[in-house]
Amino acid sequence: MRFLILMTTASLFLTGCTTTSAPESPGSGFAQESVMGISPRAMPGLKARYETAEAAKQYITPELIKDCANKLTREYPQVTIIGNFSMSPLAASKVGDLQMFPGGPNDEIVALVAPTSNKNIFGGDNRTISGCSYRLHENTFTFRKVHGPGSFGRVNLVSQPASPATPR
Repeated sequence: MRFLILMTTASLFLTGCTTTSAPESPGSGFAQESVMGISPRAMPGLKARYETAEAAKQYITPELIKDCANKLTREYPQVTIIGNFSMSPLAASKVGDLQMFPGGPNDEIVALVAPTSNKNIFGGDNRTISGCSYRLHENTFTFRKVHGPGSFGRVNLVSQPASPATPR
């Protein structure tokens, strides 16, 4: 019983250790969620995702964003895009293939996501993020998959838009 009380108290104490702060530099464009004082860029599983996203910035064009928006609305007609598209290394970490250890092909995945809305069965709005994933391998940027509502799990999207000319 004492062990149960101790574990409950420890979990309540650790619940407050996740904080969200502003991007680490004005031009970085990525969300910075600090977990127990460690930024995502320093975490072993996400470091490669941020490096891949930085390398993929040159491939993100307004045409690519329109193509992703068209694929998303074609595959999920009930989804309405309500915001700008942006790259999210954290979302990219949630849509890879099964991989046992870091340092594999999942480190080459880039997620281009936007806030979306769709109606639920009770007529209310479900707001989440949806988008497309791409693979950056040896300087080739190829389409991977369209991801609908709920594919990325719960991700806070605080990053800057990928391009000023994004569809709404």
